[in-house]
Amino acid sequence: MRHARDRQGAGPLQRKKVTVFKRFPKRHVPRTKCSKLAAILRLFAVTLINFSTSHIGLSQVIFDQSPASPKTSPAPAASPNPTATPPQIAAPQNSSADASWNGIRGLSNWYGLVGTGFGIDEVSKCDPGAESCNAPISESRYFLMMKGLVGWGPIRTKHFLFNIHYKYSQNWGTDYLQVDRFFAKWFDTYKTEDFLFPTKSLLRSHEIAWDLRGLWNPFQAGLFSRLSFGRVGSSFFGEPLEEVETVVVAENFVPYFSYKYDRFYRAQLSFPFRTEINREDPRLSNTTYSFSSKGRGRIFSLKLSNAGYIEPIESLVYLDLSHQQLKYASIQNDRIRNGASASVDFPVAFGIRIVPKLGYFKDEYLVSRPRIPGYTKKRAAELINTKAVEVSRNDTFLTLGLNLNWNIDENSRVDLNLSRESNTSTLSEFNITRNELVLGYTFTWPNQNTVSKRVDRFTESPYAEEF
Repeated sequence: MRHARDRQGAGPLQRKKVTVFKRFPKRHVPRTKCSKLAAILRLFAVTLINFSTSHIGLSQVIFDQSPASPKTSPAPAASPNPTATPPQIAAPQNSSADASWNGIRGLSNWYGLVGTGFGIDEVSKCDPGAESCNAPISESRYFLMMKGLVGWGPIRTKHFLFNIHYKYSQNWGTDYLQVDRFFAKWFDTYKTEDFLFPTKSLLRSHEIAWDLRGLWNPFQAGLFSRLSFGRVGSSFFGEPLEEVETVVVAENFVPYFSYKYDRFYRAQLSFPFRTEINREDPRLSNTTYSFSSKGRGRIFSLKLSNAGYIEPIESLVYLDLSHQQLKYASIQNDRIRNGASASVDFPVAFGIRIVPKLGYFKDEYLVSRPRIPGYTKKRAAELINTKAVEVSRNDTFLTLGLNLNWNIDENSRVDLNLSRESNTSTLSEFNITRNELVLGYTFTWPNQNTVSKRVDRFTESPYAEEF
C-alpha cells in the first residue's frame, strides 16, 4: 500500500516528464527562426574566441607582455624602490601603469615622454692677458628647453631584446641684453616688424637610437647606436633672415657587456665609438677611436660602470671608471682623459629623492703650446723679443651636483638640478667655472621606470644610464 501511495502521489509528475521526453526527443526538437539565429551567433562567438586566443598567444611570443589572468596570477607586490627597479637579470614585469596604458588599443609596446624646463647658467673664465684670475670674465645666460620622444619596444624573443626611439629637443638661449632689447622696443611701438623673439641662440636636435641586446642569464651583451644632429636658427623665431643650418652631426656606436648578480649589483663594460662633425668650427670635430696605425696612431676608449642596490635604505649607488682618448681635427686638442664619477640615489619623503654627484677627471693634452714666460698685456712691449717656450697643457676637471626629483605619480616628475663644473689648467686661459640651475617637468608613459631604462642609455651624463 505504501509503495502504491508513493507511486500515486508522484505519478502525474512522472507521466508528464515521460510524455514530454517521448513526444519531443532531443534530436527531433523543431527549430524555430530564433533558435537558428542563436546557433549562428554561438558559432560566431566560438570562432571569435578561438581567433583571439591564437592572437594573444602570438603576442606572448613576440612581445612577452600579454596581461596575466587575475584568477591564476595575483598582482605583483609593490617594489620597495619607488622610482627605479634595482638591477635585475630579467626584464621588469609590467606595472599597473603599464597595464592601464597597454589596455588602450594601439599603445601596447609604445612609450614616450614630453617635457619642458627653464635654466640659468653662469660661465666665468680668466682673461688671457690678465696678470691673475682674481677678476674673471663672467657671462650669464637664460634658456628654455622643450623635448619630446616616442619609442617602440621591447621586441622580445627568448635571448634577444630590441628597442628603438626618436627624440626631438629645442633649446632657446638668451641673455639680459636681448630680453631688455625686446621689451624696450616692441612695447614702445607694438608694431609687428619690431616683434623679435628674445632669443640669442636656438639649437634644435634630432636623435634616432636603437638598442639590440642578447640575454644569457646572468650575462648580457649588446649593441647601442645613436645618430643625432643639431641645427641652429629658425625661420619663425630669432633675427630676420637668420640662417638655418646643421652645425653638429654625431654618430655613437657602443658595444657593451654586462653581468648581474641577483638584483643587488651590476657591472657593465662598454666601448664607445663616437664621431662628432662640427661644421660651425671644424677644428672641434673629434672621434674616440681609430684603427689605423698611420698618422697619430690607434686610439680607443672604454668605460666600466658599476651599480649597487642597498636594500635597507632603498638606495642606488653608482660608480663609473672611464678612459677616453680623443682625436681632434686640430692636433693641439688631442687629449687623454682618465677619471671617475659617483652618485647616490636615495629617498627622502613624499616621493622626493636626492641624488648627490661627484666627478673627477684628468686631461693630458698630447701637444705642447708655445708661450712667452711671464706674458701679460702690460708687459707685452718689453717681452716682444722674448723667445717662446713649449708649455704642456694638463687640466683637472671637477664636477659637483645635486638633483632633487619629485615623483608626483608614476607618470609625472619635477626635477631641480644644481651643478658646478670647474676646469683648472696649467695654462690660465683655460681656467673655466660654470654654475647651472635647471627646473624641469616631464610626463612619461607608460611610467617613468620603463622610459628611463630605454631612453637615457650611454648619454654624456654618467648618471643617466640604465643599470
